[in-house]
Amino acid sequence: MGDLVNYISENFAMAIMACGLFVLSMYDPFLEKKKLRILRLSLVMLICLTVFDVAEDYLGNQPEFSYFRIVFSSICYSLRPAVIMMMVFVAYEKAGRWVMIPAAINTVMSFTALFSPIVFTIEKDTNSFERGPLGYFPHAVAVFYIVGLLMVSMRVIADKRVEESIIMVILTIGAAGAMVLASMDHDEVVNTVYAVGLSLYYLFTYASYTKKDGMTGLLNRQSFYSDAKRFGSSVTGIISIDMNELKWINDNQGHEAGDKAIKTVADCFKKGAQFDDRIYRVGGDEFFVICRNDTPDTMRRTVDKIRSSVDEAGYSCAYGLSMKGSFDDMVREADKLMYEDKARIKASSDSGGKKVHMRG
Repeated sequence: MGDLVNYISENFAMAIMACGLFVLSMYDPFLEKKKLRILRLSLVMLICLTVFDVAEDYLGNQPEFSYFRIVFSSICYSLRPAVIMMMVFVAYEKAGRWVMIPAAINTVMSFTALFSPIVFTIEKDTNSFERGPLGYFPHAVAVFYIVGLLMVSMRVIADKRVEESIIMVILTIGAAGAMVLASMDHDEVVNTVYAVGLSLYYLFTYASYTKKDGMTGLLNRQSFYSDAKRFGSSVTGIISIDMNELKWINDNQGHEAGDKAIKTVADCFKKGAQFDDRIYRVGGDEFFVICRNDTPDTMRRTVDKIRSSVDEAGYSCAYGLSMKGSFDDMVREADKLMYEDKARIKASSDSGGKKVHMRG
């Protein structure tokens, strides 16, 4: 009984964390339903893994052999890589179903222990665990999914989602560290690491939704003003952007076309911005870019890249770049320059020059 109490106490904090996170997810108003389903399934798998880990450890310390220990060990061998697989799906919900194939193969291989020692066996005489020729196959599958997490991290970095990239790197390091500990038979902390990783990503995602514009995924107006205080002297420039003819598109082609236009130009801003730049939607067709630690030439190139990307997409925006003065001074000057640019574009269109989008 004392051993069982020890096993439960070692996993108690993890179980409370996983159960609490599951309850929170039931009342989440922000996350997409698909991502919530994946998160909940991950937590159920993690809780099951913990229960069977405790049961397997308990049976492993008994003098008598039990077939239940083989069953519980097979389940644990199956679930550990599967939990990391679910982390991949949580972080990147577009992952295809083929991602589940290694986990499915690992489950089949793990349960061969019921009739073959190829992966592992439990010696009946001594009730001792013996690893077979393919004993590290579950670890290899786990490494496959850790590489998947790393690839998701690289994708997030490439998309210039700075804060999420940090979380993804931490999640990847945590999963890798957990598997190293598991291979060294330190299973008692592995499940806790998984629970912490899922909790960290969930809390980050939840917090992100309160700071982002729901339509474009850009940061919102509240974030713009809070970041103004947060980044302070690292802000080297402000780009003010206003989309041209959004009202005309809404009136003549419908709000669905207008929404599509806003999403498209937002994607163009993301492509053109530097890694440390932060992009905000502060109004219906109004945007700001906070440039951090950029040189004047870099900021001018950023405006040119954004302008080129928007033009290629078939839309038109006006731009203003300010690189001097306080934050408020830069915002005012960037807005002033943007409106001057808007006036030039309108004058050019009215005089038969380059047509503004949809007017041609």
